[in-house]
Amino acid sequence: KPIQSLIQKASIGLHIDHFIGRTVLTVLTISGFLFICFLGGLMMQLSKVGKLKFWIEENILRFTPGYVFIKQIVGEKLKYDADNSKKLPAFVLLDDNWIVGVVTEYSKESDIAVVFLPGSPKFNEGSICIVKIEQIKLLPFQLDKFKIAVEQYGKGFATIDVNTLKSL
Repeated sequence: KPIQSLIQKASIGLHIDHFIGRTVLTVLTISGFLFICFLGGLMMQLSKVGKLKFWIEENILRFTPGYVFIKQIVGEKLKYDADNSKKLPAFVLLDDNWIVGVVTEYSKESDIAVVFLPGSPKFNEGSICIVKIEQIKLLPFQLDKFKIAVEQYGKGFATIDVNTLKSL
């Protein structure tokens, strides 16, 4: 609606009364918005703007429920990883049970990994644990497919042979 009213006001101001003129104006308006978004993306590459974005994410957006996971999933869909640390779906061995989790970071020197253990069906709720690297087997899932499987109470995990999975 806002774009439509903007185009109608612009067409009246420019004395455009025919369909083709309004269509061209619509295409130009949408192209303009896309160009503004493109410029915004380029600005994010500047260090000062990047610092502002980081501050906003750390101090405001982190309180938005599910923001971190939405950002993570969108980043994976776009093949973009903002913090250069891959989030790896995995099975984690805890008390003789294989539990699903997401490896958020790890250190081979320390032989430890930080793993988020999502709840089911609410993926963005769970707990965090620190485990030894040998307790982790990487799953052959992208994060978005993994999230769907967790939200569906683990549907699809029973067919996975833990012995064939790669270690971290």
